[in-house]
Amino acid sequence: MTSNSLCVGFCILLVTVSSAFCKVSNEERLSKLEAQLEKVTSELNDIKKQCACQQGDNSSNAAMAKSRETRATDPFVAFAATIISDMTPLAANEVIIFDNVYTKVGGGYDPFIGRFQAPVAGYYHFVVTIISYQSHFIEIELIRDGSMLCRARASQTYNAMGACASNVHLNVGSDVWVRHRSSVGDYIRGSYFPSFTGHLIKAD
Repeated sequence: MTSNSLCVGFCILLVTVSSAFCKVSNEERLSKLEAQLEKVTSELNDIKKQCACQQGDNSSNAAMAKSRETRATDPFVAFAATIISDMTPLAANEVIIFDNVYTKVGGGYDPFIGRFQAPVAGYYHFVVTIISYQSHFIEIELIRDGSMLCRARASQTYNAMGACASNVHLNVGSDVWVRHRSSVGDYIRGSYFPSFTGHLIKAD
């Protein structure tokens, strides 16, 4: 074999080895770049999630702040009263007067006539409890401006109690009271057992 042939063969071998080395080197670089790209993509997704959470927190905080501001500006109206003495006999549709007022905020309830008059328009919640005595029974109604909202009955069972509750919208000046239902029953036990309570849920 001539020296020229050896030289050519060596050059071919060198080119082949160099090509293989370059191919391996390029594949390694590509693999590293792909790994780096995957890492950056993952970090970017994490940042997006954090931003979304922060936006959600900001929206929630804004809603809470608005709710607190609304509550702060809403008027507060509430009352609670009981009956001191037994009531008997009772006339048909007689107004039940809860004469012992222990909570009265924002005005509204008059213990002399037994009526609540809304000082603020909005939605109110009312609860009435009533108690009978020994062999007697009683039925009462919660009334708004002449229309019944709910009824309660305390039966003849000893110290039986009845109750009714209502959520209702009132205009300014609307009246709410408790009355004896027609002529059903004839005795209400006092001693602070019966109660009439109400409060403003949300003003208009």
